[in-house]
Amino acid sequence: MRKKFLFLKRSIRKLFFEDTCSCCQKELKKEESILCQECFQIWKKKSLLRYYEGHYYVHLYQEPIRSWIHEYKFQGRKEFGEIFAKWMKKAFWECYDRNKIDIVVPVPIHEKRRLERGFNQTEEILKHLSVPYITIERYKNTKHLYQYGMKRDRQEIMEAAFYCPISLEGKNVLLFDDIITTGTTISEMKKAICQKGMPNKIVSFAFALSERVKIEQKSGGN
Repeated sequence: MRKKFLFLKRSIRKLFFEDTCSCCQKELKKEESILCQECFQIWKKKSLLRYYEGHYYVHLYQEPIRSWIHEYKFQGRKEFGEIFAKWMKKAFWECYDRNKIDIVVPVPIHEKRRLERGFNQTEEILKHLSVPYITIERYKNTKHLYQYGMKRDRQEIMEAAFYCPISLEGKNVLLFDDIITTGTTISEMKKAICQKGMPNKIVSFAFALSERVKIEQKSGGN
């Protein structure tokens, strides 16, 4: 039964996508998916825990990471969720243990966007990591924040975008995202959580961090 399922999955993939490695373009073997084993291992070794000004992350948001995240979220290549989870597993648990995390909260997406995409990309990765988590609500279905040039514009559009239904007072909280592009979403999530009760600590962890975060923090966001 499993062999039939794998054959069907591979056949569907070949119908919609080139059956070559998304990194080196080498033809994939039957047991491989999206990436050849050699490229998979190379990028796994590159997936180290990094830190910048309050944000833990694994990779910078540069090519080919940028394209792979885009394929994952917008082109239906859901298998990338499992790949990202395998790459970041060691770094994630290192961050988790270092900060004595009690609660993990994935960045939520609006219900309309979830229906369009079919899944929440952050929750999908956490499931592959076998990480228990709680969710908060997202009230606003905003455009992608990188489309707003000024930091104050992003803060205005994201104001009161989230609602935390429970108190996390005294807890060590990890906010989880696939990519931190500007830091505004994380900041607004922190506000929503703190309104219910002040956690002991809130840290953020993402698969990828945009250089824009570094640039804006140095310039003050103007």
